[in-house]
Amino acid sequence: MSLTEPSPRDRVRPPSDRAGLPVRSDLAYDHPASRLDRATLLGHALWSLAAEHMNLSDKDLLDRMHEIDLEDGVRDRKATVAPQRCECGAMIAAKPGWCMMCGEPGNFSPFHAI
Repeated sequence: MSLTEPSPRDRVRPPSDRAGLPVRSDLAYDHPASRLDRATLLGHALWSLAAEHMNLSDKDLLDRMHEIDLEDGVRDRKATVAPQRCECGAMIAAKPGWCMMCGEPGNFSPFHAI
């Protein structure tokens, strides 16, 4: 093999998606930063669909985010959830979402378990 000839490894085509665009195929796919990137992409896609089909503006989204942020009484840009009191008297946190004493499920939104 000469120095100008590409090695067999260089000739291998990277994986591609259905549109033929290159796809990342590294071991960092499940890294928290990668998961956050995918969640951000999903949120962006969902918002763009909702805005388009429901005639919503970015201001509508920001107003709702502010509303949800204040549900716990604190403006901290987080969707914090207060624990709930179980029938047995113990407290139930959003994670794991069930009573550690008796196993009774809490009444939390699915978003609070994320």
